[in-house]
Amino acid sequence: MMRYLIAIPLPESDSTSFIKLRDSFRHYAPRWKLTLGPHITINRPQDSLVPCEMAIELFSNAPISPSFKMQFSKVEAFIGKRNSAVYFEPESHLPFNNIKSLYQPIADKIVKSGDEGWAFHPHLTLINRLRSEPAQEALNELAHIQSSEASAFKDFSYLLDRVCLYKKENSDEIWHEIAQNSLSVSNAT
Repeated sequence: MMRYLIAIPLPESDSTSFIKLRDSFRHYAPRWKLTLGPHITINRPQDSLVPCEMAIELFSNAPISPSFKMQFSKVEAFIGKRNSAVYFEPESHLPFNNIKSLYQPIADKIVKSGDEGWAFHPHLTLINRLRSEPAQEALNELAHIQSSEASAFKDFSYLLDRVCLYKKENSDEIWHEIAQNSLSVSNAT
């Protein structure tokens, strides 16, 4: 079974400090396995409705949206008993909500429905697949780091300039980018 995911990846050239921080917190989640670089999920992974070539064609017809710069500095967590995540909250959800709205008609054509129970909450996951206690410990440690004057969190500002379509077969270890749409740069803020 093939699955698709629509996401906004962080620019590789700008994400080094985030990746270093993420890797330093890996010990909190021994079950965590990286399958995609730092990104903001727009449409979560769902089973495919159409073959890869058709998904790429539909994806390439998405309306154009402006690129935007976003600061990620507030540390938050989704806490559950068995599966928690610690993440960075964007300073605004509006640009992500706009992109979600633009891509939803495409997602409806390429993946099986299933987002109904998923509340869209744009965020940049630092670490997931945590149990609740380690998640709270990681959140507390990050809050302490964030409150220090020398906090590196102010460096987590990114120009988000593309939306990508990824696919993954059940046998795949990682997500594979199969298409990308550039966000227009003329309106970048």
